[in-house]
Amino acid sequence: MQTLDLTLLVKTYIRPMCLENFLKSVVEYQKVWDIKFSDIVIIDDSDDENNNENIDVINNYSDLNITYKHYEYNSLGLSKGRNVGLEFIKTSYFIYCDDDYIFDLDCDIKSSYNTIIEKNIDILGGYCKQVKSLEAKKFSCINWVGFIQENEEYDLCNIYEDIFPELMKCDILLNFYIAKTESVKKVGYPEEYTTNEHNFVFYRFKKANFEVYSTNKLFVKHFHVSNNKKSKTYTNHRSKFVNPYKKPVIGILSTKDKLIRFDDYSLGHPEKYISENNNKKYRFKLNLLICKIDVYMSLFKTIDKLINKLKKTKSI
Repeated sequence: MQTLDLTLLVKTYIRPMCLENFLKSVVEYQKVWDIKFSDIVIIDDSDDENNNENIDVINNYSDLNITYKHYEYNSLGLSKGRNVGLEFIKTSYFIYCDDDYIFDLDCDIKSSYNTIIEKNIDILGGYCKQVKSLEAKKFSCINWVGFIQENEEYDLCNIYEDIFPELMKCDILLNFYIAKTESVKKVGYPEEYTTNEHNFVFYRFKKANFEVYSTNKLFVKHFHVSNNKKSKTYTNHRSKFVNPYKKPVIGILSTKDKLIRFDDYSLGHPEKYISENNNKKYRFKLNLLICKIDVYMSLFKTIDKLINKLKKTKSI
């Protein structure tokens, strides 16, 4: 079994069930592909209850080389947690993973790992297969291939969710990528953004002149467990966001059936454009409303005429 010079970096928070699924998938993936990741660095700032559950989960995977670090409850956030995790990475490359990912047995990670080395790329990202259960065979594919164009007064940011290039240089990716450890350590993640930091992170990488590429050869399953009070707590913390970025950003997220406009890199409070399909629905409803108004106006006019006739008849 070959050990890759590659660490898995995971920032987890009050989701022991997700962490369990993730680690289980890593074990199965290594067995099927006959490879081994050098280390799995897990950074956790969950409460004590979830911390204890995470420890129990990790103890079930003694065959994996896991570096687990727990910090004060909700003291890190995503970006700071990643920076803390970088301090424990000893390999030349790492894969950043969310804790609700599941490794896909159809994906040849070693091939993408070789690509980033051969082409001297700083970050090579892939896409997600959204699944509704661990056993699900059906899935929907989502990718983020984004481009940032800077101007003096404002920036332009366009993200495409449904394109899957074999290899394309870009600015923004999903949070599943292989990265050069030295490059990311020098720049770091922006700690002022505890949540909704995604596009700010890649904006930072762009400013540092990172070579960022997207490939359809790299992919992972995404299965989010959200059926308990803990997940509600997670959502509450994830939704907190203050955007201090002063320069306006005109951005568009292009999906299969709609366009979403956002006024900053966070996508925290998107303004939805009316899609072509929805536009037809809105037009139909508007036309129906106009017809109703016309009917009511005609009725009112008829009633008004009758009243006037009655008045004339009485006056005679």
